[in-house]
Order: sequence, then structure tokens, then C-alpha cells
Amino acid sequence: MNKSILKSPLSLLLLKKILLVSGCLTIILTCFQLALSYGERKQEMEQFLRDIERVHGQPISRAVFELDASGVELIATGIQSYDFISYVSVTGLGKKPTDKIEVGHPIRKGGELAFLSPELSGFFGGFSVEHTFDLNYGFDNNDAKVGEVKLVTSDALLLNELKNDAFIILVSQAFKTLIVSAFLLSVFYSLIVSRIISIHKWLLNYSPDEEFLPVEFGRKKLLHDEIEELKNGVNSVGESLRKHNIELESIVEQRTEALITRTEELEEAKAELEHLAYTDSLTSVANRLAFFKQAEREIKRARRLSYDIGIMMLDLDYFKKINDTYGHEAGDEVLIKAAEALKNCLRENDCIGRIGGEEFAIIVSGAEKSGMHNLASRLRKSIQTLKFSFLGNEQNITISIGYTVVNVGESFKVSLKRADKHLYSAKENGRNCFVTDKNYVVNIA
Repeated sequence: MNKSILKSPLSLLLLKKILLVSGCLTIILTCFQLALSYGERKQEMEQFLRDIERVHGQPISRAVFELDASGVELIATGIQSYDFISYVSVTGLGKKPTDKIEVGHPIRKGGELAFLSPELSGFFGGFSVEHTFDLNYGFDNNDAKVGEVKLVTSDALLLNELKNDAFIILVSQAFKTLIVSAFLLSVFYSLIVSRIISIHKWLLNYSPDEEFLPVEFGRKKLLHDEIEELKNGVNSVGESLRKHNIELESIVEQRTEALITRTEELEEAKAELEHLAYTDSLTSVANRLAFFKQAEREIKRARRLSYDIGIMMLDLDYFKKINDTYGHEAGDEVLIKAAEALKNCLRENDCIGRIGGEEFAIIVSGAEKSGMHNLASRLRKSIQTLKFSFLGNEQNITISIGYTVVNVGESFKVSLKRADKHLYSAKENGRNCFVTDKNYVVNIA
């Protein structure tokens, strides 16, 4: 028997059921065969007793008729010598009604003789067989009953034979049961269990994400039964799940791409909104809100890293006159070109913002006295060299600048106010110049 059969729980369960049913059938068949054997043995015993009657009937009738007790006992002893005879009793009448002969022949027990009377013959009821026949004797075909003989067979011998028969029957039936059980289990395993195991292993290893491989039983002959239908159903469901999973992956991929695209669009829109929120729409430099936020961040960083921050306030000179004389379009052009010129003078980490109509402010990181002076000079010159079509060749735009350095522990607004004060001083000094703190002025030789 295949070892894998005994490893299968279903096979073991089937084996137990088969053995249980086979065992019950074996017991029933054994009892039936024992009953038949007992019937056959009993018939053989009865025939044997009839043969004794045929052989010994006439001699014992004559001995009884002649009142030959010793002859009767001799014949009875001879009958009792047969293996299957356990008890012989002879009861007879002599020639006269008053003459009686009664013999109770002994039964052998453990090698000894024990005389039993005819009344005790019922003791051998169970498996023993009794046979009683009349003794008839006479002349000229005028026989008369002269006595009666009772024979009882040995129940012990019959029991031993039945036991032997039972042992042989049980052994043969048990052997047959094992053979039949093994055969049935092999058939069940081949037709049912092995295919169920194949389906179970397939289900354990099945994944809708991997390539679909159908359930295969590996049998050359195709059986059109319920398990085959189950296999086809499992294959159909598995293939459907695989296709559905592919469709879902495709949908998820499409939606993911759409989501990524949408996210990118949202990021671009967000960036655009932030740009609109923090950038001056005309000059494209930081607006007042963005400039103040950037200033606060830069001051905190400067205090953490211990470097100075410079603040500049710038105002285009006579800008209102340009608007009034040449119009707002001309004024817008001046603001745009001025903002671009100022931005080109700055480093990447510096920040410029438009905080009013024609007012600009600049945050300078790592400020120092000469550097601030040189930057103010470059800014003033960059504005002064700008050319506009609506102005004559000898006319130009100028700018006034006030700047300072943020002191330790000082707020940005206080520093900005001081720079703004310097800006007004520059305007009062004739414009097109820059003013700073007294202790921050650079002496030019």
C-alpha cells in the first residue's frame, strides 16, 4: 500500500469506516457460518446415532429380551466407546411383565467412569444431540417392544469442533477483510482522495497575481464524475479570479496614473497659487506678505548661526511725476525694469520685495559695512543706467536708499523703520543717494 495513503486523514477515516463495516460483516458471516456448521454437525451426529441404531439395535434388543444384563452392558460399553457418545441408557422389559432391566452407562470424565441415570440426560441439553429408539424383538414377523435405548452425544467434542471452525472462519474472514479493505482503500484513494488532495494543494498554492495553471490530476483516463466537475469548477473560478485581478490591476494602474497626473496638476496649481499669493503680480518679486515672512525666517537663522542681517529700503525718485506725465503704463514699465535691475544686483540668498507703490526692500544675509556700501552703490547705478523710450537720452530714473543692520535682540519692524528713516533722509539730501547709520558709514578716501 502506498505510504501516502496512510498519511491522508481522509484515507485513515475511510480505513476506519471500512474496517468497522467489514468487522461487523465478518462477525455476522462468522455467526452465520457457525450456525450452518452447527446444523451440519448436528445432522452428522443424528445420522451417526441412526447408524448406531441400525448396527446395534438388533443385538441389544435380543440381550434385553433374554434379560442378559451383562450382554446389554457390554453392548452399551461398546457404543459408548465411540468418541462422540457421552451417555447410553437402556431400559427394557423381560419376558414377563415383572422382569425389568435398566442400565445407565457411565460417561468418561477425566479418565474415570461415572454412572448416570436416565433422569440426568437433560444435563447435556446445549450442544449435545439425543436419540431415542425402541427395542423390538419377536418371531414370525410379530415383533414386540422390549425396551428403549437413549443415546446422548458429547457436547464437549462438538464445542471443540465449533471452536476450531470459528477460529478458521474468523482467520479466513479477517484475512479476506484486510485484503478487501486494502483494495477498497486503494480504489477510494485513487478515485477520490488523491484527486481531492490535488485540488487542496492547488488551492493552497493558488495566487491570482501569478500565471494561471489549471488543476491537473495526472490521469490518462478522464473520469466524468462529481470530482471532475469540482476540478473544472475550481479551474473556472481560478481563471476568472486571475482575469479579474488583471483587470483590477489595470484599473488601479490607470487610476494611479490619473491620480499622479492629478496630484502633479494640484502641485502645479498649488505652486501657482503660492506664487500668486507671495509674488508681486507686476514686478514678479516678493510681495509685502512674502517679504515680511522671509525676513522673519532669515533673522531667526542669522541669530542661530551668528551672522548679521542688513535691511535696505529703496524708493524710486519722482515716480508720481512719471505716472502723471507719461501715464500708468509708463510707470508700470519703470517698476518692472527697476525690479529686474535690482534683482540682478543681488546674491541668490538675498531677498527683494515690493512693499509699496514704488518702494522696495531688500534683506542682505551676512551683511558687513563695506559690502552694504558697495551693494547700495551698485543698486543706485543699475537704476540710473536704465533707458526708457518715453524719456529723452539725457533723462534717467534714480533711486534713494536707506539701509541699516539688525541689532542683537532687535525686531525686524524696528530695523525696517530705522532703514525707512534713513530713506527719507536720502530724499531730503537731494535723492539719488543712500544713507545709513553713522557708525556704519564707510569713509571713502
